[in-house]
Formats: sequence, structure tokens, C-alpha cells
Amino acid sequence: MNRLSMRDQKWPLLPTVGLVTLILLSASAFATEAHGTCTAATMHGTYVYGYTGYTAIGSTLTRFAVAGLVVFNGKGASHGIWTTATEGEPVKRQSTFHGIYNVNADCSATEIDTDQDGNTFHYDDFTQPGGQEVSFVQTDPNVVSSGTETRTQGILFH
Repeated sequence: MNRLSMRDQKWPLLPTVGLVTLILLSASAFATEAHGTCTAATMHGTYVYGYTGYTAIGSTLTRFAVAGLVVFNGKGASHGIWTTATEGEPVKRQSTFHGIYNVNADCSATEIDTDQDGNTFHYDDFTQPGGQEVSFVQTDPNVVSSGTETRTQGILFH
């Protein structure tokens, strides 16, 4: 009967050790990405968005819908256009706005936009380290609305 050398006995373990190491490194990378680190630069480029909601005045709810484009500059400033349809009012087409935003390391953010008429809107935003998509909820009193912004592949708006 042949005795295997110590070196021959260890050889079958090498692929197993390599596989375990690969799994541990992948899990570590996934955990880092899942908890990610975001900055203002995470939100950059042109995003297309749409959302619906309600405003409440007393017991009256008024529905509205908004669609538009926003450009985040990656440094905390934004600008864009939107069209708003509000129940009982004429449609406001391609109104402009400018804003500021602050992105936290945990990928949550705050955003304040001011339209061409001086109206101010506040949002809590949530993204991931890649910044491809931003979910948001409007935080102004008496308003219930939320939506999603998706980064476009090309420059659609300056």
C-alpha cells in the first residue's frame, strides 16, 4: 500500500480553501456595498422622474401629478423642469426650478427645490452607492407625495 506524502494529502484541500476565501471576500464586498458610502457626487447627471400625490386643506384633498427632468451637479446643486397637473387647475407646463441637496454617507439625502414663482418644496431622498435611482418623499406640511428618479444615459437637459 502506498503512503501519500504530506504534500499530496494537502493538495485536495487547496481548491476548498480557495473557494472559502473567495466566498468570504465576496461577502465582505457585498456588505460594504449594501451599507455603502454616498456623497453629493453619488447623485449626478440627468434624471427623469414622475410622481403623484395630494395636498390637504382642511378636509379637502386635491390630487396632483408631476413629471420632469432634474440635473444634479454632484456638488449639492440641482436645476430642472417639470409639468404639473393639479385637480381643478390648468396644467402648468415646463416650469423651471433650482435646488440644493445634501447626501449623507448612509445614502439618505435632503433636497430643497424652489420653482420660478418662489415656491419651495422639501424632500427626503434615498439612493444607493451607484446613484442610478433616487426614491423620494415630499416632506412639506399638508402634502402627501412620493416618487422615483432614474438617471438617464445621455445628457437630455443642461
